[in-house]
Amino acid sequence: MINSRKHQILTVLLLTGLCTTTFAAEANPPKPELKFEISTKETKWIGLNGQPGRGTIKPKYVATLFIKDDYCFSGLSDSGRKDVLLRTSAGESMSVQQKAFFAKSKDTVRITQGKGAKYYLYCRLYAVSQDDAKKMAAALIEALNTPQARRRLYKRKVRQLASYKSDLANRDTRMEFYLARFREKNLKDVPYLTIEEAKRTISELNKMLNIMVIDRAGIKAKLKAIEKQQQRKEVINTGALLKLEEMNVDQAVELNALESKIQTASELRKQAKDFYKKMSDKQLDLKQHYLHLGKEVEENELELRRIEKILANPKSEIPPVRVNKNTVTIYPVKSDG
Repeated sequence: MINSRKHQILTVLLLTGLCTTTFAAEANPPKPELKFEISTKETKWIGLNGQPGRGTIKPKYVATLFIKDDYCFSGLSDSGRKDVLLRTSAGESMSVQQKAFFAKSKDTVRITQGKGAKYYLYCRLYAVSQDDAKKMAAALIEALNTPQARRRLYKRKVRQLASYKSDLANRDTRMEFYLARFREKNLKDVPYLTIEEAKRTISELNKMLNIMVIDRAGIKAKLKAIEKQQQRKEVINTGALLKLEEMNVDQAVELNALESKIQTASELRKQAKDFYKKMSDKQLDLKQHYLHLGKEVEENELELRRIEKILANPKSEIPPVRVNKNTVTIYPVKSDG
């Protein structure tokens, strides 16, 4: 029976040879112990795009772990992933009930980008029992640690870093391309092509609005003066009254036209400001993306050289997959999914 106030830590020796959060330097790295932490906190069966899992047989437990970005069969379908796991020795030893779960249910293996651990992927492996959950974790690591899988992964890393370097070398051109695509998708009805064009428009409209606001104040002052003259107590001849009325009408028409111009200019300025903000935000996102990309290339430069040496020698031993803190946490799954 599980004690609800504390986790039970079950430690087993993982025969497939996991390593710690850093690669071992020696040719034959030591085989650390994989810890299974049993939690009493219930969780949901999560499927594709965060939807509930699908299948006639429902899981009772889920094994969760963070692995370094080493998931090399992400392109496989759900059935393809099952086949890979079942072909391992740990997979072969799974219970009849677990294999039936595989046969009748989808969303048995979910891999997503980890939020709490840099460069790690979050794995959720569903099972019908605690023992099968442990075997699911062992099967995943065993599958990832085959020489073929490790070499495929390393070749992918080399291609990925080469792609990153190429992207960085053409950063300005790529940023222009991404900004243009963002504009075409989200701002195609706005008559601006670039941030600079919108910025110039905002500046010009600000100047125009300043002048028009001053002119409006002048017209309002004239109208007030005309009204004051019209309200004089002393007798004013008819000609003067007609002239004042004509001036009043002219100024009122001019004020109305000016108010219209101010409204239109304000709307145009708002449109330009909205465009400027959205494009500037996107530009900032792209700059941060390339900053992160540069740091990632820099951090992986030494590892890349080591990988290239390993790949150059077919007999060299590739370090095993890394599991964050060498820990797998097993949670009970809610009966309603």
